[in-house]
Amino acid sequence: MKRPRITPIRLLLIVYSIVLAIVYFIPSIPLELGNEWYSFYDYLNANGAIPYIDYREGYPPIGFLLYYIIYSITGQSELLFTYGFRALNLVLLIGTLYLLYAIIKITHGEKKALLTSLIFALLPSVAITNAYSNDVIALFFSAFAIYYLIQKRPGLAGLMIGLGAMSKGFPLLLLIPAFFYFDRWQERYRLLRASAFIMLIISLPFFVFDTFTYFSTFVHHGTRGPWETVWALIDGWYGHGGFLHPAFDQFFYHFDLLNMYNLSPYDHVFYLWTYPWLPSLLTIAPIALIMFGVFIFKGKKQYLLQFIGFTYFSYMLFFKGYSTQFSVTSPFYVLISLGSYVVPFILVLESSQMLQWLAWNPGGSDQHQILLLSSIIIRTVFFVAMLYQTSHAAFSFTRGKRPLRQILTRIPLVPTLRRAWKPAILATLSIIILIVLVISLQGSVKFNDMGTKNLELSLQSPAYVSLGDLAKDDRIMLKLETRTEVLVRTISSPETKTLERGNINPPSLRGYFDDTRYFFMADYTSDYTLELSMLTPSIPFRITDGLYGDADVNISTIQGDVGPMLNITIEDRGEDGKNTLFRLAYPVDEVVDEDFEVRLSLRLDKGDLSEILFDVFDVKDDWLYTFDVPSNNEEGGWILFKLDKDSRDTYGSRDLVGDRISQLAISLLIDDGKEVNVIIGNFEIQGKSGLIKPPLSAADSEEISYTIFRASKYHLEILHMMLWLGLIVCIIALDRELRILFL
Repeated sequence: MKRPRITPIRLLLIVYSIVLAIVYFIPSIPLELGNEWYSFYDYLNANGAIPYIDYREGYPPIGFLLYYIIYSITGQSELLFTYGFRALNLVLLIGTLYLLYAIIKITHGEKKALLTSLIFALLPSVAITNAYSNDVIALFFSAFAIYYLIQKRPGLAGLMIGLGAMSKGFPLLLLIPAFFYFDRWQERYRLLRASAFIMLIISLPFFVFDTFTYFSTFVHHGTRGPWETVWALIDGWYGHGGFLHPAFDQFFYHFDLLNMYNLSPYDHVFYLWTYPWLPSLLTIAPIALIMFGVFIFKGKKQYLLQFIGFTYFSYMLFFKGYSTQFSVTSPFYVLISLGSYVVPFILVLESSQMLQWLAWNPGGSDQHQILLLSSIIIRTVFFVAMLYQTSHAAFSFTRGKRPLRQILTRIPLVPTLRRAWKPAILATLSIIILIVLVISLQGSVKFNDMGTKNLELSLQSPAYVSLGDLAKDDRIMLKLETRTEVLVRTISSPETKTLERGNINPPSLRGYFDDTRYFFMADYTSDYTLELSMLTPSIPFRITDGLYGDADVNISTIQGDVGPMLNITIEDRGEDGKNTLFRLAYPVDEVVDEDFEVRLSLRLDKGDLSEILFDVFDVKDDWLYTFDVPSNNEEGGWILFKLDKDSRDTYGSRDLVGDRISQLAISLLIDDGKEVNVIIGNFEIQGKSGLIKPPLSAADSEEISYTIFRASKYHLEILHMMLWLGLIVCIIALDRELRILFL
């Protein structure tokens, strides 16, 4: 039997697989990077929620559910899930590398294909980001689509584009160069049909069982702000693009959430643009640029890969955000679309991506701003250069024709349809069914803002709020305008349930310092009663950590020489085997200048603290800086801490000068099973607005405002099922070739 020959590409794939396995499973890349994915699935499992039906996700189904299968197989083990996640991404990345080789081999020869594949394999940002990103799923299908395009297989190319679009949005861009690559309308029809049909098949179950949740998966990105692009800098947002909202918000339809949250310059999920014209620009500009690409490349099949690259980078230049996970995708499009200067271009892109990655690394906090700005500027210039490099060779006007006439002649005309009366009837019927379906669906869900009311909270006795006549599966959000920690429960039969609690923008709390949301779903149709109990007295601080573990906390006011002082006793019961982090946050809005200073005095009357830290949230950097409180700086038993423009954080950084801060916080770390008693005797903030001295008092009662939002869930009805069925029959009847699908 003849042994298989070890070709250079096989050797590269084997070596790359081994290197990735070592990097992913030793692990050289921290396992914590994948925690966010695990937390998604664990939350769904804990609530018995079905994604895209009960709960809105941030990605199309394939890009989310593939990892959900791994979560289910690994028995909800976080460690096994992380390894499973990385194993799947490793396989997909190896497959993508081979497809890159196959594409370049067909178009440029084996030597260029090997060199291109080697460059892709050597990029650190690809390997690092692929360990925690889902972009590789969409990229794998995109690579397959491009491979089938150059093989002139429109049906299979369309199928792969559809699968890619159901993983993430950007593969859908391939339809534009693919459409103009094929000359015959029959081929174009097969391409579009295959893409549309596979997307419909995957989406249909979610559309049928809850149209609005599935719809929210896509439209919720519309209110999201810009991040880590030149457009974000223009609008004044220097932070990241993370979704800093309670997880339970995703149980609500997006159009209901718009009634619960006001657009705000501090809220990146419901973002208020500084320049309202920017979103319009970011919508119109890429469309215009891509249409210009159609004008340049139409009829020039030899430039297919350049057309694909031009389309992708037109989209990315005007896309409002750029995440580190895009590092997996962008190099691929550079490598397939450049015929020359590949190494210089890929090195420029890699430098910008590594700078972005380093900017959000804790060790880079000292240079965070300069790293991030450098990354954005380099990447923006790079995108512009890529647009030129991919298009200039194909850009030429035919001699003797005016540009305007040439543009008009290149716009495709819809061909005359033969024997069109049957399809026209079916198409009209489909539209009528769809209109009736939409109208009937709109009346099937309801939203109610029950208004803002006042309530007296007291440590001595709970307060009660009645909710009348809730239907099963109703979603209820309770908004409390207070910084006091409150335990909220439903006390109606058949069982008592503690409501889920969530803060908005928890690292900074900017704009939401006195706003806490609570959530529950009605398990049955009945009246409900909410019980609200104060967990602590009303104090000038907000307790952001330490109340919901195994710690008992008692806070009171005592009199000192200079006035009231806060007396805090914390006992870790030793039940969970972990230390307790107790954190007190205070809202500010100050710019750090020459005169800025924060002074804090603490005294330990009982026990020992493992650590005392002081946190400062810098709005400009979108960074939480942590400072050590020196235990050896004592005066009469008091620990004195001072923060000013020259203070250095725990990483040795000094990056606060000129920045605006939104939160100051005291963090106390108590050993497992220990008890401490801490006195806060002084807390002063000197800034441009003068001297601020928060009153160190604790009140046993407080009057607060509250608002209740009620949203009903869509339930599938017989009428809707019949309409969906009719629509499906019409779609299939419109295309007699659907039985043989994509041949």
